[in-house]
This record gives sequence, structure tokens and C-alpha cells, in this order.
Amino acid sequence: MCAGNRTARGKKRRRVEPVRLNSFPHVVEKGLVSDTEARELYHIFFSGCHLFVPLFDPSYDTYEGLKERSPWCLDVVLAVASKIRAGNGPPSTMFYKCLEEAQGIARSTLFGPVVRKEAVQAMLLLAAWSTSGWLPSGHALRMALDLGLHLALEKLANPGGKRRSEEDERHLVVSARIWLCLYWFDHQCVCVAHGLSRSC
Repeated sequence: MCAGNRTARGKKRRRVEPVRLNSFPHVVEKGLVSDTEARELYHIFFSGCHLFVPLFDPSYDTYEGLKERSPWCLDVVLAVASKIRAGNGPPSTMFYKCLEEAQGIARSTLFGPVVRKEAVQAMLLLAAWSTSGWLPSGHALRMALDLGLHLALEKLANPGGKRRSEEDERHLVVSARIWLCLYWFDHQCVCVAHGLSRSC
């Protein structure tokens, strides 16, 4: 049990941190990638890459939507798309720019509060397309637990007679989708790490 997360009585303290505006500008805002190229990379990602780890809903997670809600997610999406666009060739300068920005934001989450589920999406996507996904996926898992994403599926299955608003329903669906993707990916990492791919 982590002393910083629980009171002397063992009860989990209520989260007091407000959901703050994004602290980090995305690569377009920083002038590292033009808006035109960022849109092109976004479309490359959502033309098929997003299906391998289905964390996003293209009808909701639009280019403008990600720019506003999660610069981190946008940076990772653009990094992945840059890698895909390079094909079998060497990664472009664009890839390294986006990756550096995304990894910089990732490092900041190690000791700071995580208040948005988009942070889990970004960390998991970063893990899925990295050469060593074991560690970042573990961090994503713990962020998800801290946000309570593991409870969403049960709430969807057992509404308890309560009527939910469309916004609350979307929140639960997105949270459940993130948790299921995270559980699957982390399980695959465990299998690969321990040489259990056949039994997994």
C-alpha cells in the first residue's frame, strides 16, 4: 500500500486535483510540424493504424478534438504515422521530433498527478509502437488503475437501474475500451517477456 495514496484509516483519499488545461503544447503549436503535414499524418494513422490497438473512435477523436483535449495523444499519433509513412526506410526527422515531444510528456507523468484518461491512451500507444513496450505499458496500467478505468466495464454491464446521460455513457464506454486494450497488450507483453507466446 502506498502511503501517499491512502489515509491512516486505509481509505483512499478523494482526488482533489482539478482537471487542468493541458500543460504541454503539441508539436503543431510549437511550430515543429506544419498544420498541413500534421493533418496528413493524422489521416495516415486513422486509415488503418488505429485498428491494431483500437483505443480511439475516429468519429470522436478528430484532428481538432485531439489537438484540444490531448496534445500528448496527438504527438504520439503523429509519431506513429511518421514511422508508418517511412515504410522500410529510415525514420524521418519528423518522426524523431514527434517522438521526442511525446516521450518528454511521458516522463512528466511519472511523478505528477494523472487526471485524464487520454494520458493512458497516449502512454499505451507509445508502448505499443516502441521497441520495449513492457515498461511504458506497466506505467499505463497503473495510471488506468488510479483513474478507476478498470471499473467501467462492470458499471456498463450492471447499470443498477440508473439512467445515465449520453456523456456518462460515452465516458464509461471509452474507459472500458482503454482498459480492455491495456489488459490485452500488457498480457501480450508478459507472454513475450517470459517466452509463453504459444500458451498465450
